[in-house]
Amino acid sequence: MKNAFVKTDEKTILVQSKDLFTAMTSVKRETLKNYVHLVWIKVFKDLIAGAKNISEIQDIKKQRELFKSVSKNTYKLIKVSKFTEPVYY
Repeated sequence: MKNAFVKTDEKTILVQSKDLFTAMTSVKRETLKNYVHLVWIKVFKDLIAGAKNISEIQDIKKQRELFKSVSKNTYKLIKVSKFTEPVYY
C-alpha cells in the first residue's frame, strides 16, 4: 500500500486497504505467541479501523493520515515478532 500512496494510485489504495482489513480480521489470535498476542490486543481496533476507513474515504490526504497510524501500529507488532527476513519501517 505504501507504493500506491507514493504514486497517489487511489484505486490500488482502495483495493489494498480492503485486502489489509480482510487479512487482519482473519488472523487467528490463538496461534499468536503470548507476547505478540498482548500487543495485538492493544493495536487491533486501531488497525482494523484504519484499514476500513482508508477503504471508505475518498480524500487522499485523510487516507495518508490514517495510513500513518496503521503503519505505526503495524510496527509495534513487527517489533515483538520474530522475522527471518528483514523488515523496514
